[in-house]
Amino acid sequence: MVEAVAEGFEDVRDKFSAATKKAPPAEQLQVFIERYLSLDHCANPADGCPIAALASEIARYPRTLRVKIDRAMREHIETLAKFLPGATEEERQRNCLVLVSGMSGALTVARTTADPELRKTILEAAKEFYLKKFCE
Repeated sequence: MVEAVAEGFEDVRDKFSAATKKAPPAEQLQVFIERYLSLDHCANPADGCPIAALASEIARYPRTLRVKIDRAMREHIETLAKFLPGATEEERQRNCLVLVSGMSGALTVARTTADPELRKTILEAAKEFYLKKFCE
């Protein structure tokens, strides 16, 4: 499980890198947010973020496994934090924690609804919020 989660984070970073390479540096975070909170990502949990797909399961695992998963998540946060606003590395990491936890929560809630319009509304509302908060 630990290896699968770590690999999932690597996949997310690889997809982020591939999606943002074409964007100017100032727009890379915007591209990430838009892709993460997309209907496509929502419809494909097996190919997406391990936090959104497995958070409730990971919480039930023994502490020894969660500590190992924490390491993978911290590496993920450190990589993404470079793209977030903040005067210090600590502030960028805190902003990243807010972004990652909020987006994964929005994605999880969107995946639980059977109503496609509600799913779209959840994703769009979260996308609008995070773009305004971190990209303007």
